[in-house]
Amino acid sequence: MKLTKITLALAGILGIAVVGGSWYTGQQAEQRYQQLVQQGNQSLKTLKIYGIDAEIKDVKFERHFFSSDVKYTLEVGTVDERYQLQGDDKLFHGPLPLNRLSQVNLMPAMMSVESKLYLPEKFKLQTPFTEGQTDISYAGNLSGEFSLNAFKGETWDLAKTQIEFEYDPAQKSGKFSSQIPSYQYQDQTNTRIEIQDTLYKADFTSNEKYPELSLGNYEFSSKMVRYSSDGKAPFAFTNLSSQGKNTLEKDRWTSTGSLTGELLAQDKLNLGKLNIDSSAELDAESANELMHYASSLEKLESVEAGDVVLSLLNKSPKLQIKELSLENAKGKNSLSLNLNLDKFDPSQFNGMEDVLKIFKASVLETQFKLPSLELFMAQLNQLDGFPKEDAEQKAKQTISEFAYQAQASSLATSDKDSLKMKLSIDQGKVNLNGRDVPEAAVQGALFMIMLGLNH
Repeated sequence: MKLTKITLALAGILGIAVVGGSWYTGQQAEQRYQQLVQQGNQSLKTLKIYGIDAEIKDVKFERHFFSSDVKYTLEVGTVDERYQLQGDDKLFHGPLPLNRLSQVNLMPAMMSVESKLYLPEKFKLQTPFTEGQTDISYAGNLSGEFSLNAFKGETWDLAKTQIEFEYDPAQKSGKFSSQIPSYQYQDQTNTRIEIQDTLYKADFTSNEKYPELSLGNYEFSSKMVRYSSDGKAPFAFTNLSSQGKNTLEKDRWTSTGSLTGELLAQDKLNLGKLNIDSSAELDAESANELMHYASSLEKLESVEAGDVVLSLLNKSPKLQIKELSLENAKGKNSLSLNLNLDKFDPSQFNGMEDVLKIFKASVLETQFKLPSLELFMAQLNQLDGFPKEDAEQKAKQTISEFAYQAQASSLATSDKDSLKMKLSIDQGKVNLNGRDVPEAAVQGALFMIMLGLNH
């Protein structure tokens, strides 16, 4: 009997503590929620570089003992139109949020937020566009799960998509993952993009000095990414996979990445396996500034963007393509590049000699397998409408002429059924396939190399 009374007394004390804690935490939750709105609006401002103006506004907070109700408007504007999405959040107060208790989760938290976001009525979507749950600890850490519900609009069709995230504001770091079963987009010009079974994962952090630079690791995979335009033959990547890492060391930003996938044309013609493995080391300040112009081709072509690019090139950038290759049943064609630039003043350039001096230990290497090139060219000819036999004959003639011209001009060396080329430039000295190129012949040699690569 005494044990029962003690247990009941402790339960009563705990109940009073939870109720009192919930009311007190409700006050904290309101303050914290307002802070999150302010932080959210600061983050939304970064979308302006992509031509999107977004803001959370008209926040209405109604606090109760164990929970609070919040309604707000998310206003999103583009060049053409503005939209008002309606937010409806339910905040469950800590230390033991009721929605987490129903999930048998007894870990204390400041609050747990169940969120729903509705599209404007014109989209005729009766269910929430997004819904999910976010848990916020007393330390301010966030973790949650969201889903974008299936939606079909005038130009796009999205299957139900799952999103998970974590964020530590003290460390300014977090994790993000999304799963997209399918997505389709088609505009009025019949440009069509399709994505199937796509997974994206990333862990990220940010730097106050260079806020536009992405830092962290990412993984991406997709069963298919398909593109077609104006009724032309579609191209697709299948079994696409990519990994990358971005780091910051003092004033240098380094980005490494790789990509592999099968290249498909007309949904049946396998053009081969593409492989890219590359890295870049850039001045962080210039790279951060350049990101402001990266949202559109029009901005990148501006005079201001050109000045930023010139500034970036003048701060010793490094670019390495360990491998850029396309491999089919007949072999692999590959290119590698190690590019290192010294600091320079373009106003002091008086000729090709001055330009070449900015290159430090830079090397370009290519290797072409002639049977592989012939197969690839025949496939391209088929895409242009040639019958298979004619396509193969035309490809054979084209590659034979290409090989003859490359050897006759000394741009490449021949090794059985392959062509190889190695160009190195180091502080003004140019070497092609093991032979020094005289200064008077440099410009012509470089022109022929670029012409051959374009061919």
